[in-house]
Amino acid sequence: MGEAVYGQFAAAYALAVSVAALADSGVRVTLIREVARQPAAWKRLLRHALSISMLLAIIVAAGFFLLILFKESPQAQSLRLWLLLFALLWTGLRILLGVPAGHQRLVAVAVWGAIERVGGALLVAALAFLTDTSVLGLAQGLCVWEAGILVAVWLWVHGQGHDTAVDAGGSWLGFAKLAIPFGMAAAVQSVVGRFDLIILGFQQQPAVVGHYAAAQMLALAGVFLGVAAANALFPSLSGLARDQQVEQARAMLEPALGLMGLMMVSMAAVLACIASPLLAWVYGESFSPGWIWLVLFALASPFAAVGAVAGSVIGAWGFQSRWMNALLLLFPVIVVTYWLAGSWLGMWGVAATNVLVQVLLMGIAWKWMSGAGLVPAGWLPKLILVQCLTGFYIMVADGWVLFLAPCLAIGLVFMLGVCKLQWTTALLRLTR
Repeated sequence: MGEAVYGQFAAAYALAVSVAALADSGVRVTLIREVARQPAAWKRLLRHALSISMLLAIIVAAGFFLLILFKESPQAQSLRLWLLLFALLWTGLRILLGVPAGHQRLVAVAVWGAIERVGGALLVAALAFLTDTSVLGLAQGLCVWEAGILVAVWLWVHGQGHDTAVDAGGSWLGFAKLAIPFGMAAAVQSVVGRFDLIILGFQQQPAVVGHYAAAQMLALAGVFLGVAAANALFPSLSGLARDQQVEQARAMLEPALGLMGLMMVSMAAVLACIASPLLAWVYGESFSPGWIWLVLFALASPFAAVGAVAGSVIGAWGFQSRWMNALLLLFPVIVVTYWLAGSWLGMWGVAATNVLVQVLLMGIAWKWMSGAGLVPAGWLPKLILVQCLTGFYIMVADGWVLFLAPCLAIGLVFMLGVCKLQWTTALLRLTR
């Protein structure tokens, strides 16, 4: 539909997902942790989670409905409201899947997640390529799909027959108190993570925002490795944290972080080397000017992936209150920095701020984790150095295939996993 329409959609979607984070407010993470600790109390815990989430959703949706109603044109109003509904449905689905995640039925969670994502993508493709529907029609189609998946998962979760002999789970108020640190931190982090697109939506033309958003989307595609690792580790880490088994947790985290980091660094190098043709192939030739953003965000993507795992460690190990306080303290500074950087330096200022914020937050989390003995202290600085050197090399090569070939070949070798296991093990020892 062109970069201008895509830019409008991306800015509206960024706002909707930020609103969904406020509606979630850590309820899902709290549900997973408490179900992992009290497996038999899942029904009451789920009732607490859904009650709190729906109450927050009504409050947040009402506020943003009024904002959209008075501040947007009729066309923009409809798009933003439908995407807001989609985001709230998506939040409900994620909370429901917290029950099987807490029971460590991770394959089932992954299957439902794949059905939701792949099915939604196929639906959008069918609507976009086989009909003459508008971008508003795509948003409406997504809402219908998400509502259907939500009902299917609800029936599946309640048909599993988990042991409910112990109807514990505490009170509604007690669950809310547990969720507050998770929720405040998740809401702030979600808004901060998308604030670049929100700011650009107000400061820049839709076409250039479309270039930026398309590049960012491709660069973050590999972050699913970090999200998958975080989802897999969280229930186990919650159990280890309950008994303060630091050595066992470190033995679990080190290989996971090392292998994921290696894969992400390799994938980032490959994406950065083929940025321009990849954008043209996926989105069309008109998106090729966004190649510079794809290079930048590809090189920053390992920090987002590692940050997802760090979030699991923070939540499982009891750092969530400290993390919430740090984010609340930094939030006004970050917001002002984004706005000033965009006003003074334009797109470059916003993009650079986005990367620096990711590295800053990851650095804070890493210091806490290494101080607790959960991760090696020197791993993150080495990752930063490798990414800076890779970026410098790619920019000096300036698209010359002959110069980029070594970087591309090495990245493909490790990304595709065709290297020998002992090579990978030897390389990972350098990160300790």
